[in-house]
Amino acid sequence: MASAVLQEELSCSICRELYTEPVTLRCGHSFCLTCINKSWDSQGLREEEYSCPECRDTSLMRPAVKRNMRLCNIVKCFHPNRTKKQFTGIICTYCISSLVPAVKSCLLCEASLCDTHLEVHNKSEEHVLSKPTTSFENKKCSLHKKLLEYYCSEDGACICMSCCISKEHQGHQVEPINDACKKRVQKLHNLLSKLVPEQEMTDTKIKELKQHKDHKSVAEQATGIFRDIREQQTALENIILNAIPKQEEKVTLAFSDQMRKLELRKDELSRKIGHIEELCNTDDPIKVLKESQRDELNSAEERRDDSLADDMDHILISQSLLTALIDIVMDVKGKTEFCVQKASDLLLDAKVAALANTKHTSGSTSKKLKEQSTPAKEQHQNAGSPKSVESKTVLRVRTNTHNIHSDTVLPWQHFQQVSAIALDEGTAATNVKLKYKNSFITWSEIQLREETPERFESGQVLSSTSFSSGLHHWDVETSESGYWRVGVAYACIERKGHTFCIGENKESWCLSMLCGNYSALHEGKEKDLSRLDIKGNIFRITVDYEAGLLSFSQLKDKMRTIHTFSARFTEPLHAAFWVSSGAWVRISSL
Repeated sequence: MASAVLQEELSCSICRELYTEPVTLRCGHSFCLTCINKSWDSQGLREEEYSCPECRDTSLMRPAVKRNMRLCNIVKCFHPNRTKKQFTGIICTYCISSLVPAVKSCLLCEASLCDTHLEVHNKSEEHVLSKPTTSFENKKCSLHKKLLEYYCSEDGACICMSCCISKEHQGHQVEPINDACKKRVQKLHNLLSKLVPEQEMTDTKIKELKQHKDHKSVAEQATGIFRDIREQQTALENIILNAIPKQEEKVTLAFSDQMRKLELRKDELSRKIGHIEELCNTDDPIKVLKESQRDELNSAEERRDDSLADDMDHILISQSLLTALIDIVMDVKGKTEFCVQKASDLLLDAKVAALANTKHTSGSTSKKLKEQSTPAKEQHQNAGSPKSVESKTVLRVRTNTHNIHSDTVLPWQHFQQVSAIALDEGTAATNVKLKYKNSFITWSEIQLREETPERFESGQVLSSTSFSSGLHHWDVETSESGYWRVGVAYACIERKGHTFCIGENKESWCLSMLCGNYSALHEGKEKDLSRLDIKGNIFRITVDYEAGLLSFSQLKDKMRTIHTFSARFTEPLHAAFWVSSGAWVRISSL
């Protein structure tokens, strides 16, 4: 019993035999090296992806396998006990003294033959050889006890030579059984070519439904959104409460300074009053006339200075606190309205998506819902220009939150509209391979398309989608090895030469990764980003066209901006991608 269990554990799940050159995949399952290679060869022809035959763990690239030396040694130790399983199949009919596996069966002799007896067996055509079998009756005509050599297409039956000349099949279309088998196999291949895509489509729908099932409910999404809004409002409240004492301190200092000046003025007035009273009581007319004239001139100048000082004091006192508080309150109002509106849009989109996944009625229902939602959205957009909501409000948020944390990404920045990126295959270099509805870019060693003036020299492709206004973003997943660049470019970028690659000219900006080292490039000038300790391989590219900002953010664990270009965009921007050998980029926003 224990031996049987051990033998089962040491058997390949593909060939059902003991492991031969066992290798282990990253998921932990082991197979024969030959078996897993054959399995992946067939998968690559059909699906362009590779999976474990047991757990279906998938990978876009063909995984590397490692020989399991420990398992190999265990199989070698167990090998002597393998005899029992080997001989549970078909054995040679003529080997009486020992159990020797059969390699062929003779349908005429109704005997199974090992290699030794096969060499001395009759070689005439009457002795038809087949794979080892014990079902000889199935190979012979039940009526004449002769080999089934022909196929009657009218009766759909396998027949022998005697059946062919009998009245029962006279005049029927008869052909050799091997020829009929080849035709039937061809029909089965044609049927298979139709069933495989249907199976793939069914599998895709199952995955989509599983993702939809596992996805958070609309209520959970809404709860998360409003939780983020409350957290942000709390943060803004703290900012306001911290800002008010600072503004009050400024005003208090202004009042203190004004009080000091007034005290000095009071002392000066007391001195002058005493001097004037002294002049009024003097008997010297010359002194009275000279000094009184000087006092009148000084008083006129002081009145003018006092008037200016009063005006300045009024501006300082009324504006210092009021202006600062108004700015903060308006900032809070703008951010709150923006968050609430984006939350409403997200809930509506989630409802449309949920209805779109239902069977049969999905198309008409989602279309009707979108048509009903359009007037409401237009009404909101008419109340405030879309550009003002999308650019001014977001710019206010970006400008007024720099004092919090320079690289902090606030919750409402996650609510930007994801932009669909469609690649222009007409610009793709001849060695760029596009897969999965043109969302996966990788390097190819062979030329995949003809050279044209619009194609890049090597490894590069642009999107057909372009942006000339507004705020847009898309996410990309990249390989963790090789050499790649992602970014944006004008359509007029050079297609050939030394500076066609994005980041090497004035017409493009990009994030680059070479062997784990990240950098930002524009016009051939490189900024090293290694100090940021960038982890993960999913990035968000954000374009604010009017503000002239292009940002690259890391999406591992939490969103973090790693670099921002500031420029004055003069032409529509296209998403741009460049890969070298061993690298790949996937547009995950699609």
